[in-house]
Amino acid sequence: MKKLFFLLLLSILILVSFNLNAQVINYNLKDYKTPFYKRSALNFGFLVFSNSDKKFEVDSSANSTYSSYANIEYGFVCNSKKYKGSTSVSYYNNSRYNVDGDILSFTNLGGLSLNSDNHFYLSKKFYIAQELEISLLNRFINVNNTTTNFEDSFTKMDKNFSSTFNLDFNTQIGFGRIENVNDARQTIYILEELQKQGRLKRIPSEAEITEISETITIQHNKRFFDSRLKKIEDLTILDSILKAKDLIVDDDITYFNTISDMWEYGNLKSRRSGIEYSLGDYWGSFNSFYETQHKIYYNILENKYQQTDTTFINNNFEPNFLNYYFSLTYSKPIKMNWQIDFSFYLANFISIYNNLGTLTSIQLSYYPSTRTNIKISLVSRISNKYFSNTYMYFTEPSFGFEYYISPKLRLSANALIRKSNVRDEIYHSKDLLSSFNLELKYLIF
Repeated sequence: MKKLFFLLLLSILILVSFNLNAQVINYNLKDYKTPFYKRSALNFGFLVFSNSDKKFEVDSSANSTYSSYANIEYGFVCNSKKYKGSTSVSYYNNSRYNVDGDILSFTNLGGLSLNSDNHFYLSKKFYIAQELEISLLNRFINVNNTTTNFEDSFTKMDKNFSSTFNLDFNTQIGFGRIENVNDARQTIYILEELQKQGRLKRIPSEAEITEISETITIQHNKRFFDSRLKKIEDLTILDSILKAKDLIVDDDITYFNTISDMWEYGNLKSRRSGIEYSLGDYWGSFNSFYETQHKIYYNILENKYQQTDTTFINNNFEPNFLNYYFSLTYSKPIKMNWQIDFSFYLANFISIYNNLGTLTSIQLSYYPSTRTNIKISLVSRISNKYFSNTYMYFTEPSFGFEYYISPKLRLSANALIRKSNVRDEIYHSKDLLSSFNLELKYLIF
């Protein structure tokens, strides 16, 4: 009996000793508030492509294509107590020159777009939001026929220019705020891994964890032309604050490998926390289309060239003052490894579609490690047209899996089942769709 009591007491002491040596780092992610930061970026890309195809047959023919693509994009992101938003401006140009026998053609596409999403906080939770989308697309096509065969009528030259302009604007009033808590979770990853390696001297307080997380947030939003220099500064700043808090036992190679690995992999997943309610109105949309065509063709019946010029202009403004909507967004980290995201959207489109619709989604995510993400979600949409027997609804359960082989190489798998039911005045259909995809993606930059 005494031996049994001794063994039981020894087991309890071992368990207590183990728990003391492996203290749990307690921190509530939903308490983290993103500090002030702003970030701007300018990206440019260019591509040149050409190919040639020549056939040696009875009637030899040749086809050559030369094309180029360029794009430039500017982005701005800012977060503060009074403002949260982003703006992006982008332009792209795609040119193509083609030689196909006697036909020479040149095509040029150019697009300019602006997207702006701004939240202005009048108090800690109450805000006014504005969303603006502007796009301009220009297209020019020039086709020339260099044939010397006048045995039939043909188009000598065809020039076409068109321009499309679109503007959409809506405003919201709302309450609440969604915070990104990725950086707080990364801080916990770093501290937990240092604890496993025996390099953490003590468990930091919640205030210290918050301060480290804020430092990481600010550092993540700094821009560098050279990614190597950025990583050197990132790790230097992280090492400095950990040592300033007197949290490190030994700064050997194990310590540096640990913080380097957790810096690369500890912030790959999006984690959010908070709730937002908003009521918005689609004030209206304006679109304009302009097209002009100049055409020269050979008329064999009259044995001469003739030309035609046409112009088409269409301007349309759709006031959508009665097209209002209500939205609810809720995100909550469940401890460290679980996340739940819920959204509900109710829209009343009277002047456009004359219907009432809802869109509901819920997703449960599990993060067993820094590299892995498993999620299960359910999406449901219902739409009903006023004063008629027309409706549409679908439900879509899905499953997703992601694994980061490296910070830029990702393996993902997704499966879904969609059940839909559509009915109008003429027909009624029910569909069941299932899909599965497996993807291996490498992010070049």
